[in-house]
Amino acid sequence: MAALNQKEKEILGEPIEPFGRNNRGKTIEKDMMEGEGHNEEFLDLIHDGIENKRPENDYVELSSEEVEIIKTSGRLQEKSFLWVLDEVSIKILRETTPNVLRTHNKIICHTNITGGKKAHLGGEMFFSQAGEVYINFFSDRYGNPSDEQWKEAKRYIENLGYSPLIDILELLANGED
Repeated sequence: MAALNQKEKEILGEPIEPFGRNNRGKTIEKDMMEGEGHNEEFLDLIHDGIENKRPENDYVELSSEEVEIIKTSGRLQEKSFLWVLDEVSIKILRETTPNVLRTHNKIICHTNITGGKKAHLGGEMFFSQAGEVYINFFSDRYGNPSDEQWKEAKRYIENLGYSPLIDILELLANGED
């Protein structure tokens, strides 16, 4: 699969600044903390998922018991990968990657993947031992897409080969186990 094409970019909309769709009043000026807008030290760790390879750096998978936690709570930080659709493709980095420059939370955030630049969308991704890929758009910086944007992002990611792709938000909404 190739990089994002023009049609996909049109559906995803213009890339947004961090916090650009945040519905809690957060802004770059007020809420971007020290250590959150750089990515130089992470460039070798950021996985370009354009070729459907699982991230190699610090790769972990969910056990069947942990999948049940995801299905009921929607997240499990210790096994989470952050993902961002930038202007080219999907970039992935383990959420627990240390970030010593960040003042209030010493692990990376979505803007450490983009270097504080614009992106289409971001969220969390989990890989299970059974082969499923669980995904959400939980990101203060690049989340909160329209239904059409979310559908397109999932379609693109699944077409990259990250499948079966399971929408965590649908699981939570349906109360599935």
